[in-house]
Amino acid sequence: MKRPVYQLMLISFVCLLCGTASGADQAPPAQQDQPHGIQRLGRGVANTISSPLELLAQPYARAKYWEDRSTNQFAVLGGFFEGIPMGFVYFGWRLGAGFYDMFTFPYWCYDKSIIQPEYLSFSPEFLEAGD
Repeated sequence: MKRPVYQLMLISFVCLLCGTASGADQAPPAQQDQPHGIQRLGRGVANTISSPLELLAQPYARAKYWEDRSTNQFAVLGGFFEGIPMGFVYFGWRLGAGFYDMFTFPYWCYDKSIIQPEYLSFSPEFLEAGD
């Protein structure tokens, strides 16, 4: 029973090493702002772990958005309820972006983040990015 699990782990490790070795002969582009592989791996782990928090962040962000833009008191409540399905959408999107970063970190050509903002935050920049 344990043997297939060990074989799968060994195959995954060998594929990871082969992928890293095959990209070693190619020179990365000369851009200073590109994150290195370990930073992408960290971003992927952080996004994967924080993805369930999108279920809380999106209702907050939508309620804050409507609070700033409307004088109607019920707009905040509507924004909160609008954010609930958006939380499920962004949960899946951030989880997928995290897995994408974790699995492509050895390859320099996949440096760009596929979700903005790159990390989950309750800061004003996060709220503006959701608009």
